[in-house]
Amino acid sequence: MDFSGFYLDDNILFNIFSKLSLKEKIKFSHINSLTYNNYVPVIKNEIYKFINNDYYNYYLLLKLYNYDNYEINKIGSYTISNMKIIKDIRDNKYRDLRFLFEIILKGYTKKYDNDNNVIDTIINKMINCKHFNRFETIRKIYQEPILFSLRRDITIKEPKDYLHIYII
Repeated sequence: MDFSGFYLDDNILFNIFSKLSLKEKIKFSHINSLTYNNYVPVIKNEIYKFINNDYYNYYLLLKLYNYDNYEINKIGSYTISNMKIIKDIRDNKYRDLRFLFEIILKGYTKKYDNDNNVIDTIINKMINCKHFNRFETIRKIYQEPILFSLRRDITIKEPKDYLHIYII
């Protein structure tokens, strides 16, 4: 690839790209139209790596890039199937709903394919809480006990290495 008279082989460029952090990859993809067209699809697909693991990067990718209905349904299904269980200081167990919340705000409405009525109830409550803006949606979520794990006043006890970033 040519950078203003300086040529770099595509393999070397991909090796450089693969060593970057997510924010650096995003900035790198905006160098020119060739890097944008080559690397944005790669960056978009990195969302699967962050589902139920890294809320901040998951949120960043959902906010930055547009995903079609097929991709949103795929992300939503994967989010549901790999949902983590968290425990608060009173030893109550909850599902980590942050990732599901974000994908529902992007338009995910599909019902869970399993016989799990709890997940369907959670999805319905989130969809019913969806409002004209994010602030009002979060305000309505605070009124639903089944969505307690999305609140800011929850204190996570387990897993111990769990980094809980509240919904942004």
